[in-house]
Amino acid sequence: MAPLRACNSARIYSSPTAMSEFVLSEGFCAKANVATSSEDIPGPPPVIQILSVKKIVGGAGNIAADRHRVIISDGVQFMQAMLSTAANERVEDGTFRRLGVMTLTKWEPQNLKGARWVETLYFTIGLSHGFIAEF
Repeated sequence: MAPLRACNSARIYSSPTAMSEFVLSEGFCAKANVATSSEDIPGPPPVIQILSVKKIVGGAGNIAADRHRVIISDGVQFMQAMLSTAANERVEDGTFRRLGVMTLTKWEPQNLKGARWVETLYFTIGLSHGFIAEF
């Protein structure tokens, strides 16, 4: 398993001025790192913060679509995730962005090149101005 890295807070604010508070799902990254399926983690969908978003260009000849690698945090630890290609438009229009908060409604753990990833399939984004976007 890939090592997890520590973060500093499970209670974050979406922006210093709005002070919209979200409580992150502490322990999600550790559980996802050893889970074989999202069904291995019972309870409500996890709330996580997006720490980083990076575009991964698809293969030669446009065979593979561009994807986005994200670093997600549960407030205690962080790990890598890949967004479904259906979310590309939301990254490009700025709905899905760094330091945003999302609820994972459907996800699956994956092993990729010796590292543990979370494949995000469906999610809800909570933004500081109250807009909620679902994917």
